[in-house]
Amino acid sequence: MCAVPDLVDQVEKAARLQWRALVLSYRGILRLTGQGMAFVVTRVLVPLLRIYHRWFLVPMFWLIRWTLRVLWWLCLAYYYVLIRPLAIVWRYTVVPVRTFIRRL
Repeated sequence: MCAVPDLVDQVEKAARLQWRALVLSYRGILRLTGQGMAFVVTRVLVPLLRIYHRWFLVPMFWLIRWTLRVLWWLCLAYYYVLIRPLAIVWRYTVVPVRTFIRRL
């Protein structure tokens, strides 16, 4: 009858040891992992993002902005050089001729 409490004690002791090993592994490995992640974020990712922003995003936004400006200027030039004069010519030549022909 003494073997059962001894077995229970051994199981409890093994469970305590496993829990202790889990706590120690958290303290050792996961804390170092967290510190490693913080190091990677602060010392590696932040400088890379700064480089990416400085040398890629800023020129890309500049290029997009100036492309849109040039397209707008081309649209304005198209309107004022081609569309507007054609509208004036249409108004002062085609419309009077058409109304004159209709009145005949």
